[in-house]
Amino acid sequence: MLSAENTTNTFALKILTILFNPKTNQGALAFIIIMLLFIYVMTPRVAVSTAKIIRSFTPESEFQYDLISIKDLDGQLKTFKGIIVAEQEGVIYISNKKWELEQVKTAGYYVEREKDQNSRP
Repeated sequence: MLSAENTTNTFALKILTILFNPKTNQGALAFIIIMLLFIYVMTPRVAVSTAKIIRSFTPESEFQYDLISIKDLDGQLKTFKGIIVAEQEGVIYISNKKWELEQVKTAGYYVEREKDQNSRP
């Protein structure tokens, strides 16, 4: 009976034989390049689809959005509901309820938990 390690080694040996055989290496090399390109293109698409499926099964009550108050460059107060993902060089990256990434440039901001606002008198 063949072990899993032995079959893996046999498979790898067959692939190497095909690649280094002068008669078959061009076809095998083209196949491998096409497969790598397919994997390179499909991996992000599969990741996005998987994330959408996971989000669809996550109950709304588990999302913990913050109320983010930001003064824009004109001094106007704007409020966003979402999660701050990152802050870099005065730019705040906010993931909103639609799972879109918003970029806001500001000098200062205030984050308030949604529960804190609901508990105010």
